[in-house]
Amino acid sequence: MFHYSLDSFPCKVSSNLLLGEDSRDAATESSKSRGIQIMIQLTAWAKYHQLVKRGMKVEHPKLSIFGARYSIARGLPEFQFNSTSSNISESYLVALRIGLAYTALESLESSLSVGKTLQVGSNHLAIFFRSTPNREFMETLIAHHTTEKKLANSLTSFLNGDSENLRFIAYAIRNLMFHGSLTANLLKLDKSKVRRAKLTLLAETILECLDLKFSEYVEEMQMLMNEDFDLKAV
Repeated sequence: MFHYSLDSFPCKVSSNLLLGEDSRDAATESSKSRGIQIMIQLTAWAKYHQLVKRGMKVEHPKLSIFGARYSIARGLPEFQFNSTSSNISESYLVALRIGLAYTALESLESSLSVGKTLQVGSNHLAIFFRSTPNREFMETLIAHHTTEKKLANSLTSFLNGDSENLRFIAYAIRNLMFHGSLTANLLKLDKSKVRRAKLTLLAETILECLDLKFSEYVEEMQMLMNEDFDLKAV
């Protein structure tokens, strides 16, 4: 039976990979107009199931839960809430995207039993969230997590430039969205289209990281499986 473990679990997505939003959105719209279904599964999901069919004993049965949560987060469509302005609707949608992406992140960590070790990095986004116009946004996140000292300290370390890990911003927004007192005005999301766009990009960055890490896991499992078959053939 195969076991997957990591001493560290970093993931830094190149800004070039994620900043080509216009071309990706254009391709998505083009595909929609031609009636093509957009795939929202993990890149290595089919290969993973092929390995299972070949006899790979699944050490991490919770991966099916992760796969489902990833697909939901990736496939969340654009929509408009009734009886709200477009800015407010977009604000809650962005927060929901962040929350679902972070839930998928936690699910992968739980599935692979690696603890809270996934680091999400993007120089572009780090610079943006540390910028002066976003200081109030960051301080608000910190102020609403004073009873969670570890998270508050992690957010402070990021704001001060002592950490590059963006996951704590997503974690804090997830908490406010699903368990706290998030409103569109609390984080001034309804007032800033740019901030909404950057948070959407953060959600995409997290999902890109998860896709990359799952692909690495599948590749390692395939390598170990091939080695196991070679040994049995000797």
